[in-house]
Amino acid sequence: MAKRCCIAICLILLGGSCSNYMLSQGRFFSLFRDQRFEEAAALLAKDAEKEGRDQILFQLDMGLALFEAGKYKDAIDILTKAEQLSENKDYTSVSEEVISVVSTDKYKQFRPLDFERILINVYLALSYTMLGKNEDALVECRRINNLVYNLKNKGMKDFEEIPVAWYISAMLYEMRKKYNDALIDYERTKKLEPGFKFAAEDVSRMKKRLRGFRHSDTCGNCGEVIIVFSSGLIPVKRVDPSNRMLPKFYGRGGDPGYLEILDEFNTYKTRSYQILDLENVAIKNLESRKSRIIAKRLLGTATQVGVGYGVAKATKSDTLGVLAGVLLHSTSEPDLRSWSTLPKSMQIARLEMTEGDHELTLKHFGTEVKRKVSVKKDGISFVVLREF
Repeated sequence: MAKRCCIAICLILLGGSCSNYMLSQGRFFSLFRDQRFEEAAALLAKDAEKEGRDQILFQLDMGLALFEAGKYKDAIDILTKAEQLSENKDYTSVSEEVISVVSTDKYKQFRPLDFERILINVYLALSYTMLGKNEDALVECRRINNLVYNLKNKGMKDFEEIPVAWYISAMLYEMRKKYNDALIDYERTKKLEPGFKFAAEDVSRMKKRLRGFRHSDTCGNCGEVIIVFSSGLIPVKRVDPSNRMLPKFYGRGGDPGYLEILDEFNTYKTRSYQILDLENVAIKNLESRKSRIIAKRLLGTATQVGVGYGVAKATKSDTLGVLAGVLLHSTSEPDLRSWSTLPKSMQIARLEMTEGDHELTLKHFGTEVKRKVSVKKDGISFVVLREF
């Protein structure tokens, strides 16, 4: 008994000696913030392939860096691995579970939160879309639908559903001229995010299309450009100073702003509107789980006391028993890991343009970015952009 307790304590203390994920990967996060996305992704390649409790985190951060770099095929490969590993119900071993009760979940393999799971498929769908593989993108959208259905049966809240997932699905259905399916998902978006500017317009447009109207009432030779704009960084977890058993999300500041879109003649066309406030989603998600975290931590405290008593009895040393309990308690910092490269805000801009090649100017605060886009009659073309 004493030997097993000592082994468990050693495992926990050895784990606790490791730097936390964000500190240990400081170079990656520095490159990511500097928008040197491909260089950042390369730093994680080795760890993303290696088994370990942070493997999924390495894959998620590497996958998102590749996506932002425009390396969509590579992003699909690594994010698919993260999705598959996240789906594996048996990857948490019994020893990991026991250790997490005695200490915290930070000693278990990282599991994405519900909204993070959905966003894996969102970025997969966007990656396929940017490669022109719309059928594959729709497969990801159907996976999102199945995932949300399963998660809601397990208690997922409405705010975790991620309206941008349904909006992407709706746009893809619209591209495939499946207007009834598009209408359903546009209406779903409107229900989840009633303040999103384009939702009501999209619902109205799909109803017109189902009645036989053209894509555009004003331009017979036009298509649409959709800009998916991501701004800022999602909050990060730190220890809650009011209860050190709990994690708390802290915002990283900054106004996400919005994107202004100008055409090649420097004429203002439209702006982006927020469809997803990820800062709010993350904070609500964690708040909804606090009672479960506290319950587990109280169980862990009782277990620590029991282990200390067992060590004292087995070794006939009260000093060793107290020391074991104190050492275990010192490892009780909450799990502070999260998918921290996600944006703070996801936004959408839609504009109608004549068929042909165009160069857009995208303005975010003092930054200007040029993007070329090819527009097809009655088609939809996509542009993605990330700013901080």
